[in-house]
Amino acid sequence: MIKPDENVIRAIKNLSGNTSFECIIEWIDNSLSEQAINNCNSVGENTIKIQGRCLELKEILNYINNADNFLINIKQSDKIKNGGIL
Repeated sequence: MIKPDENVIRAIKNLSGNTSFECIIEWIDNSLSEQAINNCNSVGENTIKIQGRCLELKEILNYINNADNFLINIKQSDKIKNGGIL
């Protein structure tokens, strides 16, 4: 998965609180839980595949849940790049 840019993080932030988006977040979270549970009984190569799926879902949820922090970091990074002037 590629790291979301500022536009994607802003889109996530703008969708925050939207009941349809919250439904999708819940679906992703439930999918992560189910994948993790299924991985408890997996063996061999399948284990690695399920772990990868879990990590992708976890990363998506991390970006969603921490959109505010990512925006703050982007602004601070831009400020440093511009010599302290926004």
